Amino acid sequence: MFFIIRIIYVIVYYSNEISGDAVMYDGYALSILEKSDWLINPAFLGNSREPGYPLFLALVYLLFGKGNFNAVYIIQIFISVFTLYYIYRLSTAFFGDKKSILTLIWAGLYINYLRFTGLVLRETMVFFLIISAFYYLWEFINSKKESHLLKSKYFWLFIFLFTVLIHIDARYLFFIPFFLILFIFYLGFNAGLMGYLWSLLFIVVLLVPWSIRNYIAYDGIVLIN
Repeated sequence: MFFIIRIIYVIVYYSNEISGDAVMYDGYALSILEKSDWLINPAFLGNSREPGYPLFLALVYLLFGKGNFNAVYIIQIFISVFTLYYIYRLSTAFFGDKKSILTLIWAGLYINYLRFTGLVLRETMVFFLIISAFYYLWEFINSKKESHLLKSKYFWLFIFLFTVLIHIDARYLFFIPFFLILFIFYLGFNAGLMGYLWSLLFIVVLLVPWSIRNYIAYDGIVLIN
């Protein structure tokens, strides 16, 4: 049902014209496809943006044609529906099945989850990544299995999704210091501190490749863009 609602919304409000931030994301994606030096030359439209969403656009354009916004919207509809799934799962963990149905209905009809599916903007991916990352973090810190954290699939899914989120929107670096509180509260001081330090290490490692690119492109240390 929520998939159909999103399809109808996009059909009704679809526009082949883009403006504002969408022009920058589109320009970045086209630079990836058309310029062989985009990795080392920062002088292209949208270069100040984080790379995650432009890379997503470039992949869609590669598969379905440059400037194919219809393909972008259809894929974002699927992403939005997966977001609803994780909202429901996370809500169930806190409130149980009955109240989570109300959460699912609210999220399924929430206007911002709808409208961004039909725009060339990163918000749909941000919604999905932050909710799914925190879902897997919740699964990890509440796991009853007494296994090493590096063997936990939930730990690795959280690390991967959260790092992709940072590559799409650097503002979520803000959360990193506060993860220490969650890890210690749920895992105890020793295990929690180690879990946090391992998380921090792997997040930094996954940010290193793009940081090296930035050092080459900008001749200096630039954290994300």
